[in-house]
Amino acid sequence: FKKQQPSIFVSALLLLLHHHSQCVAMSSPFTSEHVSEWKSFGPRLKGKPANEEERQAAVERKEKCTAMKKRLAEEIGSPDWTEKKIEKELDRLALEFSKAASVHRPAYLDAPSGTRDFYPPDLFVRNWLFGKFKEVAAEFSFLEYDAPVLEHVELYERKAGEEIVDQMYNFVDKDNDHVTLRPEMTPTLARLVLNQTNLSTGEVTVEGGLPLKWFSIPQCWRFETTQRGRKREHYQWNMDIVGVEHVHAEVELLAAASSFFRKCKIGPDVVGIKVNSRKVLEALLAKYGVKKEDKAGGDLFSKACVIIDKLDKIGACAVKEELAKIGVQEESSAAILTALDAPSIEALAELVIDKNDSSPASEAIAEVQRLFDLAKEYGFDDYLIFDASVVRGLAYYTGIVWEAFDRRGELRAIMGGGRYDRLLELYGGKSCANIPCVGFGFGDCVIMELLNDLDLVPKFTGSGVDYVVCAYNQDLYGKAAWISSQLRACGKQVDLMPTPKKKVANSFKHADVSGSKRMVFVAPDEVERGVVRIKDLRNKDPITGEAIQVDVPLNELNTVDEKIQAVMEKIPVVFDLAAWKTTYIEKGKTSSAETMDNFWSTYDSKNWCIYKAVYDYPEDNEDLESTKEIVASFMAKTESLSDSCFGVMHTYSTLEIEGLWLIRGEDPGPMFGANEDTSWFTWSQLGPDPSDEVKMAVAQLWTPAEITNSKEIADTQIFT
Repeated sequence: FKKQQPSIFVSALLLLLHHHSQCVAMSSPFTSEHVSEWKSFGPRLKGKPANEEERQAAVERKEKCTAMKKRLAEEIGSPDWTEKKIEKELDRLALEFSKAASVHRPAYLDAPSGTRDFYPPDLFVRNWLFGKFKEVAAEFSFLEYDAPVLEHVELYERKAGEEIVDQMYNFVDKDNDHVTLRPEMTPTLARLVLNQTNLSTGEVTVEGGLPLKWFSIPQCWRFETTQRGRKREHYQWNMDIVGVEHVHAEVELLAAASSFFRKCKIGPDVVGIKVNSRKVLEALLAKYGVKKEDKAGGDLFSKACVIIDKLDKIGACAVKEELAKIGVQEESSAAILTALDAPSIEALAELVIDKNDSSPASEAIAEVQRLFDLAKEYGFDDYLIFDASVVRGLAYYTGIVWEAFDRRGELRAIMGGGRYDRLLELYGGKSCANIPCVGFGFGDCVIMELLNDLDLVPKFTGSGVDYVVCAYNQDLYGKAAWISSQLRACGKQVDLMPTPKKKVANSFKHADVSGSKRMVFVAPDEVERGVVRIKDLRNKDPITGEAIQVDVPLNELNTVDEKIQAVMEKIPVVFDLAAWKTTYIEKGKTSSAETMDNFWSTYDSKNWCIYKAVYDYPEDNEDLESTKEIVASFMAKTESLSDSCFGVMHTYSTLEIEGLWLIRGEDPGPMFGANEDTSWFTWSQLGPDPSDEVKMAVAQLWTPAEITNSKEIADTQIFT
């Protein structure tokens, strides 16, 4: 055939290649889950079935495949993806997946167990979360700090609790120093503060003095069992106040945490913050022989706190067993667990202190009560709950402690914190005993699980750049690079395409898919005229549907925004009828879109939709005013209107006459009084396109002083 009909052969070959390139260019809409589902139906039967079992299996496979193809065709909603094409694509992907599965994949291509890779889309989300952290910190006037991820092991062995020491990624380095990847940030904060403290006097020498309000978002490492919301590495938002000895510091930190939840639209119905006091717990446990110093000289109370902190995870029976191992009698354990179930701070106080008692436990009770009172005045008490079982596992806590939790009961602790007044003394000596501290740690893993569950994570698409710059060919790449530098000098984010696409349309498609706001195409004709064509990909002419574009002189690239805005202002406003319907229904002003369609179709006018939105419910002042602004804006953008707003008008007769009244500050409400039919009949006398003289006459004669009801409007003689 090639020899006999060479020209036809070449044409056919070019057609096939073109079709192939189109198929390749069209990205597959199917995920690995789709392919797995397709493969689960089993292999396609080759030839005729050998028996009834094979025939039945083939029938079942065909039914499942047909149902899936129909479902996917509806989901995609594109005529390009027919059921036949869907079948071929899924077969192709299934084959590719099978080949890939047979290829040995090195283990080092996976991130280490319990760690995460952040691809650009993942980083968009992480940066959004960190942005919320930083936004709240700035609003509460906290300053950011940071430190090396590598710390001395001794820093954590001194007073962090046995569990965290066992979980450290620690090793001896080449200098023979025992170091670790930091498991948490609070001891590091203590080290930083002590480096700005006179250790002989305990005076903090930081510029500005105390209190310090610092925050950080460090990456922390713990070798522990991974599960939902728990990784071996995580980022943690730390907020700490140094130098405030009373409960105002705790209140400020809890207010900040509550503010974060509100910013993320997580209400107190979803998240609660349990509050308790280690001082109260210390007094309670002391009654049953669990004291800070046992006979062997150890800190029995701290050991008991670590065990009690596991109450929700391991249950009461296991806690009793663990307490027995450190010497707590079974009767005492039972009494302690009963007290930890106290429903209120007052109920716990009755178990811990006697009347007229002025002990530290009594002061601690008053401190917790003061915190709840201040939280109510501050406006975040709806998040707080008293819970006597909250102790926090870290041994350095000394006073009020708290823990945020998922009220649904599906996730582990979201955030935790408390007061640690003795930590700086532990590291810096007795002279540093009077440097009180309080803070919280807020991990990124659990909160992201919660945000995803509630569908509260924004959808990030594209790169977010301002401009994609593309040269027509390699010869114009230098000019494209210069244009990119000029735009960057104006503070814009610019993506200069390193290699021009073979087809111009593909260059514009790349810019559109990447999420760029504008496309700069550097072509020889425009450059020769000293201009460059810039297309706004996010603003389209509502009439033509085409993207707005302007030719900008090369020496005026700093005026692109103004030039595009000038073009947009000349485009007549097109009212979004669908949007008005949605708003109308949401406000409860009608029962359904069908009702509205039936009504509006009677008058066959988009303008009537606007009138109804404005005048049906004039008592809704906010809705009325916003609609007036929209109509007035429409009138202001009509080119032919003069400054007095009584110039030549377009065909939007009823809307524009109403608009005139809105701009004049008059109330045309009486025109739509009790007798709507009469009112509409009067409007309809204007006809589909009445003369300008009639419009002006109506606008001038219809004043509230002359017209008292719709009947008078109907009786007026101006239409004759």
